[in-house]
Amino acid sequence: MKKQALVNIYHFVRKSTYNDGIFTQEDFDTLKNEMDILKQHQLPATYALKHDAVMDERYTELIKSMIDEKDEVGAWWEITQEMADKAGVTWKGCDVIDLHVKAGYSLAYTPEERKKLIDVYMKDFKEVYGYYPKTIGSWVMDIVSFEYAKEKYGVIGGALCRDQKGIDGFTLWGGYVNGAYYPSKVNENIPAQSHEMQVNMPIFKLLGPDPIYNFEAEVRPGAGGIYTLEPAWTCGQSETWVKWLFNCITEEEQLGYGYTQAGQENSFIWGNVGDGFEMQMRHIADLRKENKVRVESLRDSSIWFKKKYQLTPPVTYTATTDWNETFDLKTCWYSSRFYRSSLMLDQGVLSIRDLYLFDEKYESRYLNDYIDNNESIFDALPILNACYWSTKEKRASIDFINLKTGAVLKGETVQFEAKKDEKTWIATWNMEDQAKMIITHTQAAMKFEVESKDIEIEWGIRINTLPVLEEIVDNKLICRHEGFTYGMKVENGKCIKEDDSVMIIPTDSNCTFIMNDHVELQQLEIFNEEYLTHAVAFDAEVEKAVEVDEEKISKIKLIKPIMSHRAKVKQYDEVVYCTMTNINDGGVIRYTVDGTDPTEESSIYKEAVEVREDCVIKARAFKEGRIASDVIEAKYFNTLPRVAITSPTKFDERKVFNRNGANDLIDGEKGSLNYVDNCWLITTDVLDVVVDLGIEREISSINIGLMQSKRSGPYYPDYVTFYISQDGEMFEEVGTNHVHAESGDPDIEIKDIVMELQAKARYVRVKAKPHKFYFIFADEIIVQGR
Repeated sequence: MKKQALVNIYHFVRKSTYNDGIFTQEDFDTLKNEMDILKQHQLPATYALKHDAVMDERYTELIKSMIDEKDEVGAWWEITQEMADKAGVTWKGCDVIDLHVKAGYSLAYTPEERKKLIDVYMKDFKEVYGYYPKTIGSWVMDIVSFEYAKEKYGVIGGALCRDQKGIDGFTLWGGYVNGAYYPSKVNENIPAQSHEMQVNMPIFKLLGPDPIYNFEAEVRPGAGGIYTLEPAWTCGQSETWVKWLFNCITEEEQLGYGYTQAGQENSFIWGNVGDGFEMQMRHIADLRKENKVRVESLRDSSIWFKKKYQLTPPVTYTATTDWNETFDLKTCWYSSRFYRSSLMLDQGVLSIRDLYLFDEKYESRYLNDYIDNNESIFDALPILNACYWSTKEKRASIDFINLKTGAVLKGETVQFEAKKDEKTWIATWNMEDQAKMIITHTQAAMKFEVESKDIEIEWGIRINTLPVLEEIVDNKLICRHEGFTYGMKVENGKCIKEDDSVMIIPTDSNCTFIMNDHVELQQLEIFNEEYLTHAVAFDAEVEKAVEVDEEKISKIKLIKPIMSHRAKVKQYDEVVYCTMTNINDGGVIRYTVDGTDPTEESSIYKEAVEVREDCVIKARAFKEGRIASDVIEAKYFNTLPRVAITSPTKFDERKVFNRNGANDLIDGEKGSLNYVDNCWLITTDVLDVVVDLGIEREISSINIGLMQSKRSGPYYPDYVTFYISQDGEMFEEVGTNHVHAESGDPDIEIKDIVMELQAKARYVRVKAKPHKFYFIFADEIIVQGR
């Protein structure tokens, strides 16, 4: 049942991430650039402000000048010393700003202290903006703070981190997978089952997780990484991956609604995230033009959710294709207010790879207590936790077994179908011997049934590890986790404990996992009565196409062109071509090749520009009645042939920072300000490389590109020394450049370190000493001459 999908663009904004809390221009410019791009596409967004950004006049002036009625200014919930001092609460941090979980987040403070902190934030926010924020979000936040913000200040929606393990001291695992849920009054990470125990404030999951690999990174060799829409990470910069993810929410069969959240915190700064962010926003804008997605603020999504649902609805998140050809996995998630589960098809084998129960009485660790270390944990009640229960020898899994042979059942394809009741989800797995398994998900149960025309299949279900199991009583698995007792009942099946596993044998052609056996809870209506009365009109209204506001768009800069290169290194006799694309509706691209900014008198781009010499090409979009776009540029460098390169340096082993060892320094690809663009080679050793020019050459300069990004890890080296040689054995030093690693340079910057000389040599050597223990980021060694 395909429907228009929902997209939130969510930016949380900090004035500073530095310990002293000083204003940083790069962070400010990142937000300005993000807002410019969104206005160019007329995409609404939520700007969630940390207290330091609320109190900074520069941010206030920017935001008030840029937002319109479809945008939202919300709250980002991180604590600062200024807030604590105003609230009369003892600040737990070591500095003015401390982003460790035991200081900078609400979990570090008692429930009563959290309320005082919220009071301070809300008072200051209202003084600046004239109203209280309607949504509040954080990487990690407690239910006490959520509910207090709702009850006292009218907050209607929240945001909490997606599932992840250990990143920045935040572990969230086992909760509602994607979309929004009404949390339990005692646990922020799981949905309530009843009206009495739920906080009527939907919480949305932050920054779009990959439905396959966000949950495979910890358990599948070769699949490690961070898989979200955040453009700071590699996948969020990949157009192939981004289009695949949006395809999962717009083209796959779905139950309920498709959902994802894009955006990025400004503290990653524009050089790191700009290209990925611009690409993502172009794609979202295109999908909206096709009316495949609805883009709105978190505030407006919260209003929509509350109008439609009175209890947490079942939703699915499905991927029947895999962007990663290495594994070729298929998956589907089903989440309701009673449980979450995930089916995965891997090389013809279907299994349950994740199964958690939700119980509104299961208390959060932070309901009445505070944290005094830098590891926070949010979870639910596991029946299968592959992330924690798997070992190198065995992956934790729930498998379908041939009872005669003991082998796992195999098949080919799996199809999914959403029923019109918007509660039931059916997976049909086509197995061998023309048999099929039908798995029916309802709000509180999963039913398994095998159909076979010619061959009777004796089958069972094996939970291959269940460390939380205490006992089996009347075919009910009684489990205990964090001192909380819960269970899953098996209907039409016999449960047999075998060492650390459980075998479930159907007593009929089917069996059912009952996640919650309270019939009165299962019978509660999830939809609001008013919605049911006007469902067709309500859905038609929210899913209608968005019209472009021509008056608004006439006052906004055009979108800058896309160029085929950012920087390119080529040999002197090589010809390369620079292509440009105008993604605006109409207008032209004008360009220069001498490094000056294009004007309305500059050449109009009509065909690829031939490049033979060193040059800087700049381009800009123009259209009558519109403001010209920002300028974009591409740099081209000539180099002598570099036939080989050798180095004793030990380089970083991560693929994103080391594609082909020292050869990365002569592959023609210059790096950008985005340090994960696959163009930088990095090391903490002394960088020491020798480039062989093949024959003796006249050399006029040697150039090495370096990056500094203080908050991310790379610093300029203390010095770079250049050498030349005739035989590759005896080297003559020709100069040293002291790069000044801790100068007053910007936070993120690229420098080309050039040594000019007039000499003949076959070999050049470049040696750089890292500053203290920091990384050296190098991209290309260019040798010019003849």
